[in-house]
Amino acid sequence: AAALDKGYNPASIVLDSPVVFRDRRGKTWQPQNDGGGFRGPLRLREALVQSRNLVSVRLLDAIGVQYARPYIAQFGFDEAELPPNL
Repeated sequence: AAALDKGYNPASIVLDSPVVFRDRRGKTWQPQNDGGGFRGPLRLREALVQSRNLVSVRLLDAIGVQYARPYIAQFGFDEAELPPNL
């Protein structure tokens, strides 16, 4: 829902491809899809139906964690209990 508020729509194309994040200490995190594999560019609606984790991760990165945290709190989650980087 947060991505929709930021201008994405069900027909938006998002990449389902490898991505690596590096924190301030240089530690890396490489999220994966369940079962591995990548499908390349997907419409958001397809990615959600197929539960493509990397599309969700890319959306969060695109809209920004600082936007997502208070947005999530609207649904009853305690923002203070959410990790700073989700």
